[in-house]
Amino acid sequence: MAILSQKFDVALQLLKMKEEIDPNVLNTIGANLVHLLFVKYDKDALLSQKILRECVNLGVNVNHIDQIHAAPIHIALRKKQVEAIKDMVALNVEYRKPVFNLNLTDKRG
Repeated sequence: MAILSQKFDVALQLLKMKEEIDPNVLNTIGANLVHLLFVKYDKDALLSQKILRECVNLGVNVNHIDQIHAAPIHIALRKKQVEAIKDMVALNVEYRKPVFNLNLTDKRG
């Protein structure tokens, strides 16, 4: 909710309380935190990047496919979130493994 309200600082603080929250919670259509983050990523790219990194470190499934058959990468592409896409590639390079599956397809291909 904090992300959708563009309260990125609150979202980051909540994620750091990892013992008290479940970062893998899904909304009613099965979207996770990364799906929601990529909807609003451009509102504060720096804090969004920190949240994304924290999600990866907490083991959030960044390739999770929701009930409308979309993974976070699909949301980023649809919303033209260029910084999110750059950060996904950068994290793959930094971690030296494919954290984000950049080849996932949705029902659109």
